Amino acid sequence: MPDPFADALGEAQFAETDWDESGSTQQHDPGRGLEAVIEPEQTVMLGEEGTTYLPGGEAVADALKLGRRRAAGRWGRLLERLLGRRDQFPPEERMAAVFALVVGAGAAIGVPANLALKMDTELVILCAVYAPLGFGLYAALRLRRLPSRFIPAAMFLLTASFITHYWLRFDGASGGAPISAFVFAVLPAVVARGWRRLAVLGGFGLLGAVLFALELAWPAAIRHTYLNVAQRKADIAATWLLCFVILGVIVLVLSRAYADLVEQVEQARERTEFLLNNVMPAPVVARLRRGERNIADSIDSVTVIFADLAGFTQAASSRRPGQVLALLNQLFSEFDAICQRHGVERIKTIGDAYMAAAGVPTPRPDHAPAAARAALEMMAFARRNPGLMLGGGLRMGLHSGPVVGGVVGIARFAYDLWGDAVNLASRMESHGVVGKVQVSRDTAELLGGAFELEARGEIEVKGRGPITTYFVLRER
Repeated sequence: MPDPFADALGEAQFAETDWDESGSTQQHDPGRGLEAVIEPEQTVMLGEEGTTYLPGGEAVADALKLGRRRAAGRWGRLLERLLGRRDQFPPEERMAAVFALVVGAGAAIGVPANLALKMDTELVILCAVYAPLGFGLYAALRLRRLPSRFIPAAMFLLTASFITHYWLRFDGASGGAPISAFVFAVLPAVVARGWRRLAVLGGFGLLGAVLFALELAWPAAIRHTYLNVAQRKADIAATWLLCFVILGVIVLVLSRAYADLVEQVEQARERTEFLLNNVMPAPVVARLRRGERNIADSIDSVTVIFADLAGFTQAASSRRPGQVLALLNQLFSEFDAICQRHGVERIKTIGDAYMAAAGVPTPRPDHAPAAARAALEMMAFARRNPGLMLGGGLRMGLHSGPVVGGVVGIARFAYDLWGDAVNLASRMESHGVVGKVQVSRDTAELLGGAFELEARGEIEVKGRGPITTYFVLRER
């Protein structure tokens, strides 16, 4: 005998759902490209806008991933090759890589440049020593061999030793050492965090004070290497150019990091908007955006809809959870679309039960006809797709009356309705008949002659006594 559930599952266009030993499932929706991991402890919200997985596991449906990263330009791609991808390396490590790479490259270029300019041999040796040190630090950063907490210390030791040697051996405060000292002191401090930043700044401040004091108290400690003023100016110019390049690249890295931050904030805002618009009505979302927190409105007359799958719990117990989820997703997505077409607001789903209302949060005089049209279309969809009913059927109930609508909760707030009208609408469904839309007398009176009704008579409702009900057959 063919399995109607399997047929319905095929219509939902969900591929086979595999459950691993931990209880997680991987789902693929070839129609939408949805791929998400569903954790057993997650709260699952189903609907037309896409399946949403609220926190409870680590997964978030790909449907929530709004926007794409901007395509990097030619220079951006070059920077990512040299400094690492922005989504893998934080700005601090990228700035440290800039510093190490420029120090290594500058020192390497300095060896032939100083030889060509016939500079002092000691300066050539200094460049030959610091070139491998700079490239070594760069390699350690790119290969993630240096823990992030040690990066400021490594930068400080490299720059402090360079500045000290440069200061003492090449004209002290009259040479290029003070220029490089200011730049080299800033970079480790920017990369460092917390108390390490204060330690780096304090270390450079102490080093500068010692070098200045040493030059003033013992001038003979300073070696005057330059043969003439032209050599000194050339060295100072080269040092200034090196520092300018370092600062320029650092500014570029920081500006791109800031742009990434702005983009992430915008994506987070869009994601928040997406979530809010999927869990509560748009007018309520607008009020929340304006800063309202205690949202509770009394609405004089609305029509509440309840729909439930008869025998669903027992039938679903023999099915795999992923299959049940696929079925509910297709069913409730169609219900969402029907509600949108008729101006009815979905309130929530409770297991296999679906609750909606017409006339909330914005009152409308024709709430009862709108709710009846939506209910009849839902029932027609259920009749056309018996496989989605798991061999049972759809039972629906409507009641009209006053309610209170508002936002409840803090961590997972949602829009909900309270009042006797909600309770009685639920009773209309639970005391209803499979394949029928049952309404109370209050709703029937509001429908007037626009719909063909069938009198059912009185039914006994717990806590309410006998109530006259009707079945809505069709719109006239």
